Amino acid sequence: MKVLGGDGVLIKPCAGKDHRELVELNNPDLVAYPMYNKVVYAFQAPTPSSEVLKEGLAKVLAEFREWAGRYTKETASGCLGINQNDEGVLIIEADVDGTIADAMPFDPFSFLLELVPPTSTVVNELLLMQFTRFTCGGLVIGLASHHHVADGQAATFFMNSWGKIIRRESILPPVHHGSLLKARDPPQPCFDHYEYNTIFDEHSPITSSLTAKKFHFDALFLQELKLKINGSDKSRKPEVWKLWFACPKYI
Repeated sequence: MKVLGGDGVLIKPCAGKDHRELVELNNPDLVAYPMYNKVVYAFQAPTPSSEVLKEGLAKVLAEFREWAGRYTKETASGCLGINQNDEGVLIIEADVDGTIADAMPFDPFSFLLELVPPTSTVVNELLLMQFTRFTCGGLVIGLASHHHVADGQAATFFMNSWGKIIRRESILPPVHHGSLLKARDPPQPCFDHYEYNTIFDEHSPITSSLTAKKFHFDALFLQELKLKINGSDKSRKPEVWKLWFACPKYI
């Protein structure tokens, strides 16, 4: 299969809440390696049109404006931050000469990499997406999101909110008070923070070797896992859990 894509367009937040300001990255943000996390979401036909997806994205960005911002060092303290200037999220549209059933399950580090926007060179956007459409009507949305803006759970919250807006459902607005996670001033460390011993440049490459792994979890396994985590006590609130893949630095 061959993926044919265009140059891409920028999608900016639509009219709504205006959070235009310089937001400093908090301490947990700065610990995270300055890299793009890449995820693919596959959908069988029928799927929404690209125009519907873009319209919904513009609406959800009105609530999540940091994704449409840009890096800045012009914060009050001179630390790295995000300028919520609404410059936009990059969207690339692509087509594949085959069906989504022929492509799945995806093989790691081959055809899979053609379904996400490239970030091998310096890019300004903090969020990049690729809409890849198959001849059967299936759709793959490839996501490249900067780890300084959100972790896996926060990025999933953003994607779920986008989907709800497309379905015309109400969403829960995010909390933008990142200062709640800032260190105390003056600092009062109780133990050594070795993670701050080395400061990485925001565009420095990853030099460590990576191993390609592919895992498949069927519906029955996921159901059994949820039952095991939640337990038989119906009054107990479900625990928050995550599965991390192909990113050993954050396990």
